[in-house]
Amino acid sequence: MSLIVPAVEFITYSTCSIHEVENEGVVAKFLEANPSWTLSETKLDATWHRRGKAYPGLSAAGSQKLIRCMPEDGTSGFFACRFKKASNVSMPKSVRTGRTRHARFVVEPL
Repeated sequence: MSLIVPAVEFITYSTCSIHEVENEGVVAKFLEANPSWTLSETKLDATWHRRGKAYPGLSAAGSQKLIRCMPEDGTSGFFACRFKKASNVSMPKSVRTGRTRHARFVVEPL
């Protein structure tokens, strides 16, 4: 999976799923394929009790920045995280000048 969104600083990824492969698995694969992006804390980090699960390719610190809701929380399941692009990533000239605004997000099957 690759991501090209030059003018974007934050991306929120969320699902209505409790399955690790659709949540932590996608996050780990995304971070591996996009090294200029990291996991960012959210406002919910201080208040919500349930975090992400351990997953290959995802650090323990990273899994603590993931938010999970399970059926025992009164939902049918929910997952969310926030990605932040490194500030030292330069944008193409066409984007800096505002002439072009486009995004391409390609997701490959797990």
